[in-house]
Amino acid sequence: MPNNKKIEWFQLSQRQRMSPFPNYLSMESIGKEMKSVVGVAYKRIVLMFEENHMYLYFDKADHARVGKTVLKEVFEQPDIFIKLGKKQKDFAKSFYAFLKKNNNPTRLKSVSNGHLAGLHEEYVKRYKQVYSHYFPVLAMENYLFKYLQKYIATKESDSKKAAHYVDALITETKAMVNRQESLAALKLCTIITKRKKWTSYFKGSVANTVASIKKDNELLKLMKSHEKKFFWITRDYDDPILILRTLLSASKRV
Repeated sequence: MPNNKKIEWFQLSQRQRMSPFPNYLSMESIGKEMKSVVGVAYKRIVLMFEENHMYLYFDKADHARVGKTVLKEVFEQPDIFIKLGKKQKDFAKSFYAFLKKNNNPTRLKSVSNGHLAGLHEEYVKRYKQVYSHYFPVLAMENYLFKYLQKYIATKESDSKKAAHYVDALITETKAMVNRQESLAALKLCTIITKRKKWTSYFKGSVANTVASIKKDNELLKLMKSHEKKFFWITRDYDDPILILRTLLSASKRV
């Protein structure tokens, strides 16, 4: 590309409570490792941090080049993301096993610097494996959306119906984890409201509510079951996990 060509940057994402590590690894993976996954990678990315805010910028032309190339791969291999998803799950399971095995602060204090460096190198490798198989979906999603809009428009003249069809094609209900958690929380609330003893726990402060629940083994088991299933849902890199206290705090605000 000629040096005098002006680069048109655009902001793809802005997120709070984010640290440079490991997020810079994400950008490294889509500028390098992603090429071995879908045959293309980004050339220009700017990742900025201001306190705990992260800002992600892409070169518009570069982003289009990558997105359209990935979309072309989808046309040539309609099941490509089924394959990538399976690989990603396998990588994630292996990554989790690696983290669980080495998450021992006492033992880590006694290992050599060389061993720690090796663990970090292995972490980076595994992290990039997961992310480089995940990001191609984000790379092409806007271009797939535009393609579907144009295609459906050739088949359906009613704009409202056409919009509904496009929405149905791009919506994956299983991916709506926040809605799933809300529905599960509402079902739990329904169970709780059927017992006067349990509803009485929620009339005081969050601290008193937590103390009352902890003394009631049956209700505590239900609450802990919800916590175990959805503890990760609030988790960004620097976010607290969903625990009983934060769950109750949210419910009382509502």
